[in-house]
Amino acid sequence: MAYWKGNERVTGTEYSSFKMESKPKVVAETYVLTFGVKAIALTETAHHIAGRAMVLLTSDNKVYTISEKLFSARRPHEAV
Repeated sequence: MAYWKGNERVTGTEYSSFKMESKPKVVAETYVLTFGVKAIALTETAHHIAGRAMVLLTSDNKVYTISEKLFSARRPHEAV
């Protein structure tokens, strides 16, 4: 896993979060659903063997699942 601070990749063996070498880069994404949502829940297995998912119950009583790979903060982002 690579660690980035701003536009520069941190490659040193030691790093301190108290020292600000550069300003942090903020990445934000927004998604809009085209249907009403009555309930949201996250799935989880006993020993975290299977991946997590977000389960949505729509206002029309339909069930949708969204893989954690799509909403995880740790997913890879394109270089900005």
